[in-house]
Amino acid sequence: MKGNAVLSKDELASATREDMMHLFQVFVGGLMGDFAQYLQQKKDTNHDEEK
Repeated sequence: MKGNAVLSKDELASATREDMMHLFQVFVGGLMGDFAQYLQQKKDTNHDEEK
């Protein structure tokens, strides 16, 4: 599997279990990164309001 953000139907159909697990881990890692960034922004915003 290549590092494409979007998979074709053929790529998805031929993906192994290992490929699918890797894709899921990448997806969850992205969610975690986005959520960490959200929390940091929220922390920064709340901190500014307390001053």
